[in-house]
Amino acid sequence: MSWEWDKDSLTFKLVEDKDKNDKNVVLEVEVENGEEIENVEGIEGEQVVKEEGNPPKTKNKTKLLLRLLKVNIIMSAIFIIGIVALPGCLVNRAEGMINNIGTVTFDINGYWDSENKIKTVEKAYAELEPKLQNKVSNYEVLINAREQYESLRVETITELAENFIKLIDDLPKGEDIEADSFNSLAEIIDAEYAYERLNQEVKDKITNYDALVQARNDYDWITNERSRIASEEKAERDRIASEEKAEREARTIDGKFYIVEEAHVVNSNYTRSIVGVLRNDSSRNYSYAQVKFTIYDSSGENIIGTALDNILDWPSGGNWKYSAMILEDGYIRYYTKPVVSVR
Repeated sequence: MSWEWDKDSLTFKLVEDKDKNDKNVVLEVEVENGEEIENVEGIEGEQVVKEEGNPPKTKNKTKLLLRLLKVNIIMSAIFIIGIVALPGCLVNRAEGMINNIGTVTFDINGYWDSENKIKTVEKAYAELEPKLQNKVSNYEVLINAREQYESLRVETITELAENFIKLIDDLPKGEDIEADSFNSLAEIIDAEYAYERLNQEVKDKITNYDALVQARNDYDWITNERSRIASEEKAERDRIASEEKAEREARTIDGKFYIVEEAHVVNSNYTRSIVGVLRNDSSRNYSYAQVKFTIYDSSGENIIGTALDNILDWPSGGNWKYSAMILEDGYIRYYTKPVVSVR
């Protein structure tokens, strides 16, 4: 594209292109004093001043006419056709979107749900001008799709809520809960997990949610109570076992002979004896065994004698009922634990 000077008309001509007849295509413009003109070629006279290194500028007020000899008929035609055809295209687009709704479905999880598709079509329809909305021939299909969707949604949510209410009603409660049963806990946990996954609409329709909470509380209380009882019972068993152990240790001599019957004094026919029963808890059979008691006087400080008894052939696990005669006269304060000698 270049500028050319026409001496006859005192006009700059902007040469854009050549048409099929090799005619210059020009535009008409008006140039004021001092305005810059780019790419000016073939300029004569005093109408334009061109300084070195700068674009030429007009010196005097000059009308620069560019005559448009070629018009892009094709582009104009397309623009005009587009304006005329646009309303029909918008209507056809809306009708096509409505037809594409297809089978209406409601999915509580949203995977196969028609909600977003229906909303998109409703938005596209709402954006049409009222006169174009009246031209959408299948608008009733959109209305029916919305009504069908709402009906499915209400029906599905109601059914889910009713099923969940029954699920809660069937949970073990109170004394029916087996705290040590895996099944009771599993049922409660499954119900709690399923409830958390429900959407809010379904949750709002569940009228016995408090029963689910109570089932969990009952289970926890029974579990804690039974744990407490079990802990107390174990503590009692441990106490008894500890006492029995202490008693056994107290009744065991040298870790081998168990005192079945405590030693005590028996008076008979002007004699006194210390009698009792020992059991051989060792794994050995003894050919001889002796039991000995040290006897103290009434002060409890002075030894006044001993009492002895013995046995031949004392087998492992056998009981020995001994009788150690007291030869000393007078009051006996006490006597020691028996000393057992074996071989």
